[in-house]
Amino acid sequence: MKRSLSWGICCVLAVVLIIKGIAGSGEEAQRPQRAAVILKGLTTSYWYAVKSGAEDASRELGVDVDIMAPVKADSNELQLQLLEEAVGSQYDVICISPADSKGILPGIELANDAGIPVINYATPITGDVQVASFIRIQDFDAEYTVAKKLCEMIQEGEVIILEGPAGQQNAQDKTEGAKAAIKEFPGIQLAASQTANWIRNEAFVVTQNLLQAHPDIKGIIACNDDMAVGASEAVETAGKKGEIYISGMNCAVFALEALKEGKIQVTIDVMAYELGYEAVAVAKEIMDGQNYEKDIVMETELCDLSNVEEMLKKHRRIEGK
Repeated sequence: MKRSLSWGICCVLAVVLIIKGIAGSGEEAQRPQRAAVILKGLTTSYWYAVKSGAEDASRELGVDVDIMAPVKADSNELQLQLLEEAVGSQYDVICISPADSKGILPGIELANDAGIPVINYATPITGDVQVASFIRIQDFDAEYTVAKKLCEMIQEGEVIILEGPAGQQNAQDKTEGAKAAIKEFPGIQLAASQTANWIRNEAFVVTQNLLQAHPDIKGIIACNDDMAVGASEAVETAGKKGEIYISGMNCAVFALEALKEGKIQVTIDVMAYELGYEAVAVAKEIMDGQNYEKDIVMETELCDLSNVEEMLKKHRRIEGK
């Protein structure tokens, strides 16, 4: 059973939210080991799952973890401020998933200069900097897999893609994975590809507009579950539930419940919880001077009606529901 943690806000700066982790109960005279885990935000189910994994690792492995998130999600500027604060606070290890793979480089250089190991997880950091470990899924492959499954379901007709934010490497990789899958089906045409920034309400509006511009749409490939459910709400509002198939990504509980209800047809578990847990686990290994893996790739798992109950059991545990 999932262990529940009591987390509180220990410091609120002008632009950041810092959530205090739980340390082990060692009696060493020296200060406890501390790791900073920097998210892109706390506005989508994905990042709450990452946070949950980091929380559990903090408790189970006995290491202080401060989880930091910019007030404005996906802000490179605010992430840089968080990173500068983490370097100034002399954390032993900093774990980060960058909102901008290149824009974050000045902050990573600061950490390198300070001798603080950086663990990069989820979204890659691209540039001439030092990263101790990179923990990820193959975003292109994951989106290709789920988009191909949706295309197999519809076989022919027009589809649209709901993308993540511009400038995020993982968002670009997912979009390209979806496009690669579409190209394998001669009967399927890509009508439009537009960002909804991972946000459910934004996906609702974007989908409404695209349904008006392309009334014959048969499929919607949403690059996360929040956008998939937002799209499903727009489809239902238009009276087209069951006529348009929708794919998501993440296996959030609300999306799995929507899948059971026929509002979306397929999603994929991208191991968000496991990414958060593994980032802290590797941080612990680094702080303890142990050998650690420098390149970790998580396996994803497709989810449709055939295994939705199993996925619901897992993700209800993760989300504490």
